[in-house]
Amino acid sequence: MTDKQLLNFRCPGDLVEEIDALGRERYPAINKNGCDRSKTLIDIISAGIQALTNGSVVIPIQSDAKQVDVRQSDVDVEALKAELQAFISQSLDERLGKRAA
Repeated sequence: MTDKQLLNFRCPGDLVEEIDALGRERYPAINKNGCDRSKTLIDIISAGIQALTNGSVVIPIQSDAKQVDVRQSDVDVEALKAELQAFISQSLDERLGKRAA
């Protein structure tokens, strides 16, 4: 992961709170949110990709980060996929609804 690119997106407040809570446990920092969000999100995204690909894609995370081991037996991949699809669909519906108004 030597080539780093900025990834910018909007996120619901309750999800940000959960990200920060996990971040405060894994990567505490002295800042407004109490954690290193970048490291936390890299862990979350890496684990999500690994889970959604049934472990066939493993993205190495930073050396000072705790490796997240997600296996088929540990995660209900179909439930995770359904949750992600519902979240994406709801987010799109909300965005499209705001544009139509």
